[in-house]
Amino acid sequence: MAARSTIALLCVIAAAIADAATAPAEESTTPTTESIVVLGTKEVARPTTGTSLPRFDVWAQQPKLRCLLPAISSWTVVKHVNAQTRLPPRSAVPVGPPQIILAQRPAESAGFSKYSVIYQATRSDPTDRASWHEMAVSFHSGFLASLRESGRFQTIEISSPTITTVGEMRRMHLAYRVEPKTGERVSGAVLGAPARRGVLFFNLTLEGQGPGAIEAAMRELRLAVTKGLATSTRSATPYVVAALLAIPFLALVGILIKRRRGFRRSPSRTDRTT
Repeated sequence: MAARSTIALLCVIAAAIADAATAPAEESTTPTTESIVVLGTKEVARPTTGTSLPRFDVWAQQPKLRCLLPAISSWTVVKHVNAQTRLPPRSAVPVGPPQIILAQRPAESAGFSKYSVIYQATRSDPTDRASWHEMAVSFHSGFLASLRESGRFQTIEISSPTITTVGEMRRMHLAYRVEPKTGERVSGAVLGAPARRGVLFFNLTLEGQGPGAIEAAMRELRLAVTKGLATSTRSATPYVVAALLAIPFLALVGILIKRRRGFRRSPSRTDRTT
């Protein structure tokens, strides 16, 4: 994926933090943390309560990805659309534009708290470790640059990205914590996982919660993602309907065949009179 994939991943990052701080998620082999402090900010009144820890207890279907996405029943669904898995024809870029296919916010307040799932179609093999390593490095540098350039935070702490393996599938994880110029501290994480014809990024941001809370939520999310991606959403309904429609036709064919055989076996009028 090279430089073009880096540009596309920056687009993913921009979409992830469009109206709140978001980031990537999983475990970390490199425990280093980069911290930036922006001086000259004013003290402001902060909320005394944080967002409650969410539970990933419902599923959002994605028929085109042939999988289920973990979702939060107690949060409000802001957006839920089907992913576009095909790249534009004759596209010179090996990755497609980022698509926010699921977005949720706490019902009680907006703030920075948010859960979103971003999909990006790609021609490359998303299970390849070298591709994942390149993507993780690009994601880390681009995400950090996006947070800096937003001008919304007085403190930024971001961990180094990590690549892990679940079965034969790669995962990318990155955690962060930022302190906005207004409001509570915000902890977040993003989990990257390969999906059908592309990559999924699961972004979770909690306002007023520390790293321990976000990690507890991400542990549940990681398990749910592994289960959801392994669950096929192919429906048997079309086959059942086709079978039901075929039954009358088959019955009619059977009746005609039976009558034809009966006609052949019955004695002719000439035979009965002799």
